[in-house]
Amino acid sequence: MAVTPNLNLPLLDSEEKVSEDHLKINQFVEALDARLGEFATTVAGLATAGHSHEMSKVQGLAKALDLLASKDHRHKLNDLVDVEVEDAPDGKVLQKIAGKWGLGDRGYSVPEINGIVNELANTTQDVKFKKGISVGNDVYLNNKAIIATDADGEFTDRSGINIDHIYHNDTDNAWHFVSDDSYRALGNSKLVAGRIDLLNTVATMAPSDHWLARIRATSTNTENIPTNRQFNCLNIENRQLAPANGSNDAGSRFFKRGGYLAAFADGASPGITYEMSGSHSVARQRGDSDIRYLYGQFMQGGSDRNSTGNVDSLYGFRSHSYVDGQGQVGVLYGGHISVNPNHADADVTYARGLLIHMDYDGGTVENDPIALYQNFDGAWSGKKKIGIYQNEVQENHLTGKTYINGNEVLHKGNAPKGKVPGEFFYVAGPTAPAGSLIANGAVFDPQVYPELYAAIGTTYGGTASAPRLPDGRGVVARGLDLGRGLDSGRQLGTYQEDAIPNITGQFSVAGNTGPIAFPAGQSNAGHVSGAFKRGRSYSAIVRNTGGTSYGAELDASLVTRTTSGPNAEARMKNIALTPCIQY
Repeated sequence: MAVTPNLNLPLLDSEEKVSEDHLKINQFVEALDARLGEFATTVAGLATAGHSHEMSKVQGLAKALDLLASKDHRHKLNDLVDVEVEDAPDGKVLQKIAGKWGLGDRGYSVPEINGIVNELANTTQDVKFKKGISVGNDVYLNNKAIIATDADGEFTDRSGINIDHIYHNDTDNAWHFVSDDSYRALGNSKLVAGRIDLLNTVATMAPSDHWLARIRATSTNTENIPTNRQFNCLNIENRQLAPANGSNDAGSRFFKRGGYLAAFADGASPGITYEMSGSHSVARQRGDSDIRYLYGQFMQGGSDRNSTGNVDSLYGFRSHSYVDGQGQVGVLYGGHISVNPNHADADVTYARGLLIHMDYDGGTVENDPIALYQNFDGAWSGKKKIGIYQNEVQENHLTGKTYINGNEVLHKGNAPKGKVPGEFFYVAGPTAPAGSLIANGAVFDPQVYPELYAAIGTTYGGTASAPRLPDGRGVVARGLDLGRGLDSGRQLGTYQEDAIPNITGQFSVAGNTGPIAFPAGQSNAGHVSGAFKRGRSYSAIVRNTGGTSYGAELDASLVTRTTSGPNAEARMKNIALTPCIQY
């Protein structure tokens, strides 16, 4: 640093700041004032008033005066260290703008700001900024809070309760967002963000249970409410519009979900996961307050009153279980409902495993509504497709008509009057009515039709485990004789072949050995009767007579109606009907 040769005062340097030049000038003026004062005192003691000296003889005066500029001197702006501008407005400084010197606002470089921040960090005073702060490195809070507002003021002792702030709690290792509460209270405020990613790749469950995010509401406020209110721990809304090219075609399908929850069993581990849920919802009564409705999970699908868009399929709830992997699945459930009263003092008025409520209030329904619809798709390895399987069920209570394979199921409300299990009857149609089977001699299951088996047992054949129905096809029923004497010796259920009474007739023979003779013009008169008639003619020598001789033929059609062919039978007048038996 350059200094004066006599007093060692610092000389001005064009490379230094204006403030440093000010300091040097002040030092120079103070030193000059001190030396001039000493000079004046010395001169006053040595010289008389009004005397004079040559300036060259005053030690250091010439050099000191050389440091001062003349009244009308000039300098280039680039050579000036500091410039005073007369009539300049407050807050303006001389600065080069676009290559020209003029008045402008003071600007600060990043190093200057960092220097200010460093100075503030070392201060013990409260500092207030009217402008924003740009920080190029960490902001260290020293385990304190970021205060947004405090009803008691900016630099209060934080003893109030109306404070909005954010702080980190080392005890639970969590950030707390607090609104209008005491300093470092439990988080009670909301966080609004465009997107939040919660990532954890080093979670350990050895010391305790683990969760990535927890939402808990623990308010004990019981104030009255002026109208219906909701308290939702988590409220998720998806209001994203569909893309302009969204369609039902593959490649342009748009999927929109209010929430997507997934649990994946990735990688390989020697351990077994006992239970895995894509989502697990729990609602429990844990206090003394009464609850009208309690749902483990409530799902709702619908269209708002003012909406006009179409919906192809609307589900209040949909469950999909699929197996794309190669591992074995013990039991595959589309849905599992478990109802478990589990306390000796519990009082359950009604227990319902599944309640389906069909509530119609308006609109057009084009087809019959179905409360429970079941459908199988595919061959299922050739196994039986069982719609409903019940275990340890004692009763089924159904209202309305029930159909199996298009046939109405028989019950007390629709059973034909007088029909009892084992009753044999005919119907004019081709199928058996509800509650009956076609009596075709087939084997039936006594476990399925226990009342029918109790009525007929194995009377019509088969075994105790595979009894047979009576076979009423092509035959007519005959009442059991029961001692009347018309069909003696018959047992119940025995079959009887067809038969007719014996048919008789008479014919006479000419002489002892001659043929049957018929006088001219009298084919039968006096010679044949009953089922006999004159047969074909033949030539013969008849003793003492002449003319044509004839044989005798038996023809039952002469006295009754007859049938012919391979199915010839004796029958009564009849009409073909379907034989049935009540079960």
